[in-house]
Amino acid sequence: MVKLDYLLSVLWILKTNPKTTAAQIAEQLEISVRTVYRYIDILCTSGVPIIAEPGHGGGFKLPESFVSLPLFFETMELKAIGHSALLARQAEYPYADSLDSALQKITHRLNDSQREELQRQSNGLQIVEQSRSLSLQSVLRQLEKSVLENATLFIHYAKSKRNIPIERKVDPYGLVFHLNKWYLVAYCHIRQQERVFRVDRISDLSYSGGTFDKPSIISIQDLFHCIHVKKEPKGNSVTVCLVGSEEILDQFCNHWFLQAHLSKRSDNKAEFALEDEAMKKYFPPLLLSFGKSVQVLKPSSLNEIMSTLAYDLAKFYEAPELR
Repeated sequence: MVKLDYLLSVLWILKTNPKTTAAQIAEQLEISVRTVYRYIDILCTSGVPIIAEPGHGGGFKLPESFVSLPLFFETMELKAIGHSALLARQAEYPYADSLDSALQKITHRLNDSQREELQRQSNGLQIVEQSRSLSLQSVLRQLEKSVLENATLFIHYAKSKRNIPIERKVDPYGLVFHLNKWYLVAYCHIRQQERVFRVDRISDLSYSGGTFDKPSIISIQDLFHCIHVKKEPKGNSVTVCLVGSEEILDQFCNHWFLQAHLSKRSDNKAEFALEDEAMKKYFPPLLLSFGKSVQVLKPSSLNEIMSTLAYDLAKFYEAPELR
């Protein structure tokens, strides 16, 4: 056995016996008594509260309060868990509080030097936490529970902020976190097909009382990309070619809608293939926000739209005495 296996074996023997001696442990593991003492010292250093009773009838034991088997983490592994808790809050993960609680339980098992080293290692990365939506976390918890229970739901869903929520009956397949947004992949009884719903646009949900059988061969991630990301143009298709700095183009390429339509990308050039109507809807406001830092190579129709938009804005902001 490797060293970690022996450590866990020693710990298991201590947990399953009210009291045991080093000789008894050595006999069970077929190692020397001296090696047993060395492993017990390592366990104590790792934060395991082993009680040693000297003299006749003595031995080693664990306190009754020690009911859970501690895990052996390296400092980098603990740091990764701590950072994941920070990132989970930023993503409005519904069980972020439970993750924090688990991390605290692990941290309490560390000795002072381990705790100080973990604190030192973790200080290099901080997250500026955004305003949290408790209602969104509540909805996410209910949705995740419904996914596990295969429970059919009624949801009130608005396709955009301007639309009035409409009641939908859905069979929830799973949740996906994509580009800082949570999505529900579900079968919609109204549309009679699988659909993707943004969770922050679900204003209310309730259980229908029914259940459903989830398709046995289904990948939530593949289904999400098929429905939401890899949409094929249905109308007149147009290619938009932009040039600019890599940093600026990254913001276009990672846009929640445009990402799915990226066809070519280099350091200073990006091409998108999408419907003409979608181009007119999404590109003008984005291009306007970046000013002269990005240029449209094609189509010429988009340049004409931007020219008209810029002229209208200039007239709108023109000083009253110059009108």
